[in-house]
Amino acid sequence: MASALRHLAAIRTRLLSSPELVAILATTPSPDNLPAIYLSHIFEVPDYEVAYPCITLTQADGGRATWAPQLWNPARVQIDYFSKTNQFEPAIMAELGEDLLHTDKTRTSTTEACFHEIREVFSNTSFWERDTNAWRQTVIYLVRVSTH
Repeated sequence: MASALRHLAAIRTRLLSSPELVAILATTPSPDNLPAIYLSHIFEVPDYEVAYPCITLTQADGGRATWAPQLWNPARVQIDYFSKTNQFEPAIMAELGEDLLHTDKTRTSTTEACFHEIREVFSNTSFWERDTNAWRQTVIYLVRVSTH
């Protein structure tokens, strides 16, 4: 059985393929020093582990069939871009992300996640969020993905 998070992992891999985007991201405070792209809401990452600027990837809605073989049920994937220092940094990251993802099914697909559709359905502008004390921009994509 395929992993339920394989479509998020494929999107993360696609975002990490951009040297421009990786250059903006902080590195995680771990031995691996990975770019700060988290597969969860920012509030699910312990405060001592969060590094800014960062990106979070979550499935906002959609059924389990999102990852079942040969089912193309849609899901919404929410990508949040955060920065503590610069109001425009989330917008720059979101623009780079859009260039990498929007309608780019072929290059986003992996051996485990075949994207049939990836389309932006919502985006806002950067705003100051008191809960995180950071600038935040949210983009939501409609995705249809299967194992092949």
